[in-house]
Amino acid sequence: AVRPIFGFIQDVVIGTWLLTRSDAIFDSDEAMQFISQFKVDAWIKFSDIVPAILFPKRFYTGKQLFSMLLPDSMVLPQRASSSAKNVLGQSGGKFCDSNWLNDNIVYVKNGNLVCGRLHKSVLGGSSGGFVDIVARDFPESIVDFVSNVQRLANAIIQIEGFTCSLKDTYIGEEVHNTISTIIDKSLTKSNNSLYDEDSKISILGAAIDNAAVNAIDRLKKICETAPRNSDFSYNGLLDMVNSGSKGSNINLSQISGCVGMQMVGGQRIFSLDPFGRTLPCYDNSDHSAEAHGFVTNPYYSGIEPAEFFFHLMGGREGLVDTVGLFYLISHNLIF
Repeated sequence: AVRPIFGFIQDVVIGTWLLTRSDAIFDSDEAMQFISQFKVDAWIKFSDIVPAILFPKRFYTGKQLFSMLLPDSMVLPQRASSSAKNVLGQSGGKFCDSNWLNDNIVYVKNGNLVCGRLHKSVLGGSSGGFVDIVARDFPESIVDFVSNVQRLANAIIQIEGFTCSLKDTYIGEEVHNTISTIIDKSLTKSNNSLYDEDSKISILGAAIDNAAVNAIDRLKKICETAPRNSDFSYNGLLDMVNSGSKGSNINLSQISGCVGMQMVGGQRIFSLDPFGRTLPCYDNSDHSAEAHGFVTNPYYSGIEPAEFFFHLMGGREGLVDTVGLFYLISHNLIF
């Protein structure tokens, strides 16, 4: 499908993600501080907004502030976010009641953001997103819309702040031991000479997946169960991933769970000599997963020197591929 060649990324995405959370409310002074950043006359609509809370003080939601930037007759059909769960046994599938209540569905009617936390799938250069609809249906408003969304998102980050720290990667000793046990069992199983190469990769891949699930679930649970306004009630790392601003679940897994298997040329790391060794610290007869590029530790606890070297080998290949792709695109554009 035809889609825009540009969209919002990184700071703008995380800013609007924070702005449109369900508990984001601002008094009149804070709201005026935000809308004073707008270009041209977008702030005029502020006088027509009915505050979400009237007593004992006037408060406006982040969704109301964002709605000021939307054309009056704009409609965005309901779209389920990546965090929306397809709850079995409930009518509507991804559009079930729980996803509406949890702000996992984005819906705009008559220029008002009725529901949903804004994430990259609707803010980026995707077909049917905000940029796409405004550019197609309201071409006279697209320039001001793009400019004002960036101004608003930057104001939110500047005033409220956003950070990601080491505590956001903490999963606790119990879960770390559980992941270590899963990895150890898989390593023992994969070292069995009865398995062929594909089977060993499959076994190790399953272990990495289990480690990822445990680590990510624990990070979410810590955040959800922590007392409000405590150190662990907010997780900047999860916000970046969930909003689509930066990173992925794979990154979360490598940071807190297990870095996993390093691949070069589409396969595990082997010595060029069939009877040789991959690194001097391993014996010639060592055919364990660790000796062929499996990194058992996460970044949080630190990786061993041999693991670091293997990781550099995998990273080098990705870097060369990126450079080669960039050269190819540039060459085709020029010539």
